[in-house]
Amino acid sequence: MFLKKYLSRDFFFKNFYLKFGKETYYKENKKLFYGSFKFWRILFLNIINPGRFLIRLKYGQIIKNKKKILLEFKNSLKTIKDEHFQSSDRSEQLSKLSKGIDALIEDGGVVINNYFTEKEIDEFVNSNREIISKLKSSENISNNAKYYFEILKLNKELKKFWYEPGLIKMLESFFGKKIYARNYPYIKYTQVPKNFNISTCANDWHADHPLMFNIFILLEDVEKDGTRMQIKKGSHNYLNTGNFLYSENSVKNLETIDFYGKKGSLHIHTGNTIHRAKLSNGKNRLNLYFEYTLGPNILLCPLNLSKSLDKNFDIENSENLNFEEREFLKGIFPKPLFKGYEINRDSLNSSRYKGI
Repeated sequence: MFLKKYLSRDFFFKNFYLKFGKETYYKENKKLFYGSFKFWRILFLNIINPGRFLIRLKYGQIIKNKKKILLEFKNSLKTIKDEHFQSSDRSEQLSKLSKGIDALIEDGGVVINNYFTEKEIDEFVNSNREIISKLKSSENISNNAKYYFEILKLNKELKKFWYEPGLIKMLESFFGKKIYARNYPYIKYTQVPKNFNISTCANDWHADHPLMFNIFILLEDVEKDGTRMQIKKGSHNYLNTGNFLYSENSVKNLETIDFYGKKGSLHIHTGNTIHRAKLSNGKNRLNLYFEYTLGPNILLCPLNLSKSLDKNFDIENSENLNFEEREFLKGIFPKPLFKGYEINRDSLNSSRYKGI
């Protein structure tokens, strides 16, 4: 009993970690603002919660070599079929990606302005006008700031945004490994009423899963003082823990970067980058939302899978999805296997015994 009491996580938090700096590290409304950029505090948090460090170590994401990443990206672009970048619009995309990956490495996130053309965005919005109208007309009796989501069906139009070859090469070059879809494709509407009561949005400083990318494609302009994403520059280089939020005092010494831009712009940040939604009274945001991962933490869900399937788009037809595209989706759209799967506790593995 003595050891259990005095060697417990709560004991160390209360008597050591939280004993000093109470204006920076505290609990408020059930939210734990324990995140830090101080060396000994980061060390303590990673000893108490080592899983995040270990998964980054396993996938080789502790130390990033900028020169190696840039060289990998330059070489990877040569593998993309020439016709993808034949038009002037696509050639401009390539130039924007080359500049964007440099900022991504340094800052942990980047805005690539007007990556997709206004015409492409207008056509997509028009094709999904019923979904968008439904999101924008959602009843908000509570007058709270909140997110509204709608899962999109996978088709050729959506694929060109979700699996855009240059963008995929950029993310894979950063990680140095193949990436997969972590979650299903969404349209995301952030509604912020004037003088809203409370927020259910992610507007506190936090980190996500360390081996993922979040990508927002703006379907409407986001103004500099509008509801927008903010990141803390360079925070992705720390061994952040995702269990705790970061107070304003804990992040005050790192520069804040605001993510805004015209429709068609990309907002990208790594899951290990400290970020938040900066809410602005009466200003909403509409965007496509995609998540990419190295492999861990894939959010396979039968209900969402069924919502995202389009009866007119056969995902096993190579004319719809080539080999690389099908591989990218296999975590959330599992491939049919000749001998099927076998259950191993909470996991589904391919059957090991082929002769049965």
